[in-house]
Amino acid sequence: MQDNQQLTNLIDELGLSSLSDDAKANLVAKLAETLQNRIFVALMDGLDDNEKNELNSMASNSSDEQLNEYLKQKFPDLNDITTQEYEKLRAEMLESKNDITGMINSYPEQQQPPQDQQN
Repeated sequence: MQDNQQLTNLIDELGLSSLSDDAKANLVAKLAETLQNRIFVALMDGLDDNEKNELNSMASNSSDEQLNEYLKQKFPDLNDITTQEYEKLRAEMLESKNDITGMINSYPEQQQPPQDQQN
């Protein structure tokens, strides 16, 4: 749903460009998952129960391409919602920049931050 280049740019904005390529890729994947979940919640907020069930069914049983086509048809303002959710995530991350960089920089170079933590 969201261009990973923007998430890569966010990593640079956070001052994390010195991370290894693997660590950056893991962080981009985690940010993309977080953003996708936020978009999904935002979309669900405006739906009745039948529409929520339909969307859940599409999300569970369709390819990414089919789901994206469904979402574009169902939500003409999908790009606006995506941009809004990205900007919220970006603002939160930048607000916490010092905490994030301090936590990541506290790990030795050869050790990566834990990847299995839940949000």
